[in-house]
Amino acid sequence: MVALADTRGAEAFLACLKAAKHVTRPFDYWLLTSVPDSDIDAFANLPVPQPDVTVVSGRRETNNSSCMFFGAEAQEQYPVVRRVADGFKNPRTKSGPSLLPS
Repeated sequence: MVALADTRGAEAFLACLKAAKHVTRPFDYWLLTSVPDSDIDAFANLPVPQPDVTVVSGRRETNNSSCMFFGAEAQEQYPVVRRVADGFKNPRTKSGPSLLPS
C-alpha cells in the first residue's frame, strides 16, 4: 500500500500529464514531454531486451516473455520502477486523466 503522504511520483506524473500533448487518433493517448531527465536515463538503462519484432500474430500477449512488468520483483530491483508504480497507485493519479480538458 502506498503511503498517501509520499505523493512525489503522483505529482511528477500529473505535472507531465498536464504538459503532455493529447492525441486523439487513432485512439486517445498523451505524449509526455516533461519527464525528468533522471527518470529517462534510469529507464533507458534498465536491462530489458529488445522484443523480437519479427513475431507478429496480432495478439498482445505474443511478446510478453520479452516485456518488463512493474510488479514486486522489478520494483525491488529498480528504484525508478517503484517510483512509477507507487505514483500510479496514488488516488490523485487515478483521477488525473479525468481532470484534463478533453
